[in-house]
Order: sequence, then C-alpha cells, then structure tokens
Amino acid sequence: MAKTKAEPTAKAKGCGCLVTLVVILAVAAGIGAVVSSHTSTQSAARSYIKGLGSDPETVQASVEDVLVQVGLTEKSQTEANLVQLATIASQVHASLNNVRDDFAGLDSGALGTAEVNLFDAANQLKNSMGALVGLTANANPATIASFTTQYQTGHDEWNSAVTTIWHLAHESNPPTI
Repeated sequence: MAKTKAEPTAKAKGCGCLVTLVVILAVAAGIGAVVSSHTSTQSAARSYIKGLGSDPETVQASVEDVLVQVGLTEKSQTEANLVQLATIASQVHASLNNVRDDFAGLDSGALGTAEVNLFDAANQLKNSMGALVGLTANANPATIASFTTQYQTGHDEWNSAVTTIWHLAHESNPPTI
C-alpha cells in the first residue's frame, strides 16, 4: 500500500500564515526601531549642536589666534611677542574654561561618548593654554613638552568629537581645529 502525503488541514495552513505574519511584523518592528533610533540620534545631535551655540566656533577661532601668535613668537622671540603670546593664551584659557563649563551642562548621553569627549577636549585645550602661559614665563623643555602634549591631545580629541557629532546630525563642516 502506497503512503500518500497527508494534505495540511486548513487549520495548519492558517498557523503557517500566522507564523509568517508574526515573523514579518517582527522584522518590520526591528527595522522601525533602527530607523527610529537613527532618527532620534540625529535629532539629539542636532539639538546638541544648537545648544552649543557659537562655542565651537569660539574654540576654533581662539585656538587659531594662539597658533598664529605662537608662530610669530617662534620666528622672533622678542619680549613684546612673548608678552603678546602670554596675553592671548591667558585670554583663550579663560574663554575655553567658560566654553568647557557650557559643554558640561549639555551632556545628555544620547550621543554615546561624543559629548564627554568634546568636554574633555575643551578641557585639554584649556590646560594647554595654561601650560603655554607658563612657557612664556619659563621656556624650558618641560614646559614646551607640557604644552605640546596637552595641545595635541586636545586637538585630536576635539576634531574627533566634533566630527562624530556633526556626522550623527548629518551636518557638514564641523568646526575642527
């Protein structure tokens, strides 16, 4: 006697369709969660940038001013250039301290570590300006190394953090230094 394949009952066919429907809905929900998460991260990044106001451009311009004066002082280490460098570095130190304090109040945690990294970078840049003021008073290898190390760390952290935040916001031209 030949065995025949039993046809699924209507009830079994309905269960298969239900399982397929549940799988489709689960996949769609997962995709929706990813899209929703992406949209909320983008929105959070844009809000964060808006909350920063002009602080990133202040950092960018301030650091540029100091580097111009460092270049002038390296070319001609006159008393006037050293005094001017100390004055600018001191002003930028104070400005970066205010910016850093502004950043501290904006950390929502919605952008991963980018917000904390931006705060840390501003702190490193501020500290490097303090080292630069010390360098103008007592130029020696230790003070030069302190400024160079702190500045390079702050520079790299700053560029990485603003690039990440601007990328998350789908914005172009992050204020790198």
